[in-house]
Amino acid sequence: MKILLTALDAKFIHSNLAIYCLASYADKYRDSLKLKEYTINQQKDFILRDLYLEKPDIVCFSCYIWNINYIREIISDLHKVLPNTKIWLGGPEVSYNSTEIVDSLPEIAGIMIGEGEETFLEFCQYYIDEIGNLNEIDGLTYRPSNAIAKHELDKNNNDSQNNSDDINYNKTLSNEKASKESIILTNPRAIFDLDKLPFCYEVLNNLSLEHRIIYYESSRGCPFNCSYCLSSIDKKVRFRSLDKVFHELQFFIDHEVPQVKFVDRTFNCDHKRTIAIWKYLMEHDKGITNFHCEIAAEILNDEEIELLQQMRPGLVQLEIGVQTTNPQTLKAIHRPSTFDHLASIVNRIHMNHNVHMHLDLIAGLPHEDLKSFANSFNDVYSLLPEQLQMGFLKVLKGSFMHAHKDEYNCVHQSSSPFEVLSTTWISYDDILLLKQVEEMVEVYYNSGQFSKTLPYLVDTFNTPFEFFEALGKFYAYKDYDKISHNRIRKYEILIEFMDFLINNPDSCVCALNTQFDLTDFSIEKLKELCLLDLYLRENLKKRPIWMTDLTKIKNETKNVYVENGLRRSAKLHIEPFYYLSSEDFGFADTNIQKSVIYCAFDYENRNPINHNASIVLL
Repeated sequence: MKILLTALDAKFIHSNLAIYCLASYADKYRDSLKLKEYTINQQKDFILRDLYLEKPDIVCFSCYIWNINYIREIISDLHKVLPNTKIWLGGPEVSYNSTEIVDSLPEIAGIMIGEGEETFLEFCQYYIDEIGNLNEIDGLTYRPSNAIAKHELDKNNNDSQNNSDDINYNKTLSNEKASKESIILTNPRAIFDLDKLPFCYEVLNNLSLEHRIIYYESSRGCPFNCSYCLSSIDKKVRFRSLDKVFHELQFFIDHEVPQVKFVDRTFNCDHKRTIAIWKYLMEHDKGITNFHCEIAAEILNDEEIELLQQMRPGLVQLEIGVQTTNPQTLKAIHRPSTFDHLASIVNRIHMNHNVHMHLDLIAGLPHEDLKSFANSFNDVYSLLPEQLQMGFLKVLKGSFMHAHKDEYNCVHQSSSPFEVLSTTWISYDDILLLKQVEEMVEVYYNSGQFSKTLPYLVDTFNTPFEFFEALGKFYAYKDYDKISHNRIRKYEILIEFMDFLINNPDSCVCALNTQFDLTDFSIEKLKELCLLDLYLRENLKKRPIWMTDLTKIKNETKNVYVENGLRRSAKLHIEPFYYLSSEDFGFADTNIQKSVIYCAFDYENRNPINHNASIVLL
């Protein structure tokens, strides 16, 4: 018997904790289990071929919103080439309407619903050890003709059927017959005790996780009731014992794993536990591993904030779901918070510039029109997080939002990812505009490659949202949104954009309500800010064509090295700037009155939060 636990991740750097947990909990059957991980960026033909060559008896797919469409296509062809292989699904994308999905996919045997560890262990016992009946396993939805094993059929059939050599027990019914067959839904699975789960990274010691993000789970469930989220359905928050958590965190620290992401839905829902874990990380830190935590910032207390302020830069990073700053919308989505309170906490954490913060917004929520979302965007932008993530409401089956979508005239995509298309408050035209803004934010803000340039540009506009809106329209106007651009080209487009505004202030690129002031704006200063950002990231091998050729001032630059006792190196670069002040470099307390400022970029000492080279003004 060979059972494949199959994952299709969004990117290669991701890994699938779910199939690791299933395999480690059913480790007694390890000789019959094999993990297969792919990405949705791989060719379907490659995945189909690879699965086929395994000649499995059973293939189990881990299903999420980002891969379900891909999986549907694969299982259709997989069933054609492996008609006797049983195909099972599991995961959040198939758990809340499992009967409907089994009914719509005649190729599959069934679905494992919700938490799967106990279910999968009994599943293995049933198929591998040939013990028991399938309907005795809790947490399943299945089509009997596709799912029931030979040993159960043998037990139930009469003697003549048992002795017949002509029966193919694994053969699937035709689609027409299967569609008329009753679907079996077994009893719900009891809540799983997390302490029963082995530590998968020790049990499965052959995992190839180099250059990949490691996911870790210390709790399940969520105490909140956000209307758009499936986690709100499970109110039974459970924790893994701290002694186990400490042992497992030490494993990551000792193995110098670059990043570990807690998948806990609200990491800080228990204050004492949060403090205990963060203190452990601080006391055992080796200066390498970064821990990513998704938190509810509004419930952080003083002790937790003070602890965060004391951490090594880069030890933790926080993901905070703001979603909106509109009070009416917050109430409608059951978020018990106010932006003023959340902002005060974020600002306190930011004081020491040692914690990377990732703040989220969701477009398409109830009572939030384009103007309201722009206000939410500007509010969050003012906090200057390291990442500002713009997401779009996903109307998930099983969520409160899905149940009440008609009240909001909520129109959404018919298939995964079920993104909102329009509501009472926001049109599809508005959604498309926000998609443009989202792309500009990803390229120019979240990349972290324009940290000195952006403030100068944003300040010329009335609001940050108006800047990104105008830039997005410029991209569309020039058809730049249809092709990818290298790093230097992105800077060139910024310069071109601002030059365009100077010469075409009434262009349709700017919205009617967009206001900007170019009175004190300088293209030459912009070019130097772009160059500053470029060198902060790397010692350029090729200078952009719009900057000064350093060979023309070779002697002057050489003298700067000598005067400051510095040696030329690939890890050090000195650049002259003619239009920037010390404040533009981030040295507000330093006032250098020179016609030219020389900046030394040290690539051996980088900022652990934004990874920029450290700089010194000479």
